[in-house]
Amino acid sequence: MGFRNDIETLEDLEVLLGGISNQSSGSKDRIGAVTQRVNDLDKMIRVGETFLRTKPIMDELNGIHWKSHREKYKAAREADPRACQAARRVLKDRYGITSAKGITIHLSERIRLSSAFHLYHQFRKE
Repeated sequence: MGFRNDIETLEDLEVLLGGISNQSSGSKDRIGAVTQRVNDLDKMIRVGETFLRTKPIMDELNGIHWKSHREKYKAAREADPRACQAARRVLKDRYGITSAKGITIHLSERIRLSSAFHLYHQFRKE
């Protein structure tokens, strides 16, 4: 936006400044919404990482059919099955994700938003 030469009165200046203020406010709202989405994606990715880390342990536990062996395995890895079940529940209920592919899709969105923010901040510095 360049300077305009048709500012002759205080009212003309106030109108121009009001327009600039409205544009700035809209930009701040959009940046706030994107920041909130990035934070939500970060939380979802942390839960997804927990799920992906503990899922093989849960799969192995589910593959043990003898009760005594199953109880020994479960006791040795007490926190992992609970963490896996909690992460699965959060991913399904809060984010609607039922597979690792869903986590990957959201991770790629997070990377895209991160690079857009990086470009925005580079532009602001120049």
